[in-house]
Amino acid sequence: MLLTIAGVGFAVYGSLKLPEAGPDIMLGVGAVLASAFTGAVCSVFYRPYLQKYPPLQVSVFAMFASVLFLIVPAAGEGFFASLPSFTTSGWLAVLFIGFASSLGYYTWLLALKHTTPTRVALFLALGPIVATGLGAVVLDETISPLFLAGLVSVVAGLLLAHLPARHG
Repeated sequence: MLLTIAGVGFAVYGSLKLPEAGPDIMLGVGAVLASAFTGAVCSVFYRPYLQKYPPLQVSVFAMFASVLFLIVPAAGEGFFASLPSFTTSGWLAVLFIGFASSLGYYTWLLALKHTTPTRVALFLALGPIVATGLGAVVLDETISPLFLAGLVSVVAGLLLAHLPARHG
């Protein structure tokens, strides 16, 4: 685990730009921490349901429940005051994000069905690695030697965490 955490730190260090401290930064930090905590809790509590039901059923039910829950804050922000108006490329982006999110969520549940939450959570370290790599390819951001060290560290940490356990 320590290798993957250190690897993420190395990988994003060169491209990490923190905003200036202000009143909103703590709200953002709190939201990120709440998101990580919620994901960890879900990883643990989904497992019994995934042992009993197929991941696709659990995924659809959970997405439906989350949409119902999000109706209240969406209404508070005026979402239902008028229909959203997007350009064609905007609608394509919404569809892509929906597809990619649902595919990621389903594969996360599938992984939780077959292994422990700790092992599944370790793979979240690949998120910043992939984002940094895509930033280099799509946005022409630079890749530093620290990124490469981070990539090696994350992959090594994942490999070590998934070695078969030796008994006695």
